[in-house]
Amino acid sequence: MLSGGGLAIRMNPVFSTPFAHPQGAAMNRPTLKYLTRQWISLWCPPVDWPLFDRLHAESFEDYSAAGHPPDKMGFALGLAELTRAFPDLQTWIEDLVIDEQRSRVAVRWVAEGIHRVAFMGLEPSFQRTTFTGIEILEVVAGQITGHWGERDFPLRFQMPQGSHADEGVPMATNPSELEWTQLKQLAQTRSPRSASAIRCWENSGPFSRMRI
Repeated sequence: MLSGGGLAIRMNPVFSTPFAHPQGAAMNRPTLKYLTRQWISLWCPPVDWPLFDRLHAESFEDYSAAGHPPDKMGFALGLAELTRAFPDLQTWIEDLVIDEQRSRVAVRWVAEGIHRVAFMGLEPSFQRTTFTGIEILEVVAGQITGHWGERDFPLRFQMPQGSHADEGVPMATNPSELEWTQLKQLAQTRSPRSASAIRCWENSGPFSRMRI
C-alpha cells in the first residue's frame, strides 16, 4: 500500500507479486507474453498505477518520448494525459512478436475511445476515435527497462471539417481525476525531481487547460 497526504492506494492482490526474475537471465515466452498483456491493460482506464510502478524499472528509459521526459515518470505523464483525454479508452493486442533470447517483445495494438478532453493541442471532438501503434519493450529481471514506439493518431481525431460536434453535448465527469491524484502521490514518493515535473505539467502543460 502506498500512503501519505491522506491518500492510500491498496495493491490489487492479483498483482502483488513482482515479476521476479534472476538478473541477466532470459525470460521465457509465457512470462514475456503475460507481462506485455499486463502492460497493455494499463491503457484501459482507470489506470492501475501500482501495477504501472511494478512493471517499469526505476531505470526505465523511453526512447520514443515526444514532449515528455524520457524516464519512468515522463512516460506515466504521457499515459495520464492520454487516458484523461479518452476516459473510456479500450486497447487490445493485435499481434505479439517475442524474442526470448534478447528479452524483447514487439506488440501491435489498436485502441478506441471518445475524445472528451483537450489532447495534443486539439479541443475535444466528442467523436469515437480509433488509433493504432507498435511498441517494443525491453525487459530485464522481470521489469520493463526500455521502450520504443510509433503511434498513428488520425488527423484531428476524426472531427469533420467545420463540425460543431461538441455543441449541446454535456461534458462527462472525468473518471481519471482520482488517477491523476494517485499519480502525483506516486511521484512524491519517488523523488523531488518527479514531483517537480508533475507540478510543471500542471501549471504550464495541457493539464492546466483541461476541463474537468
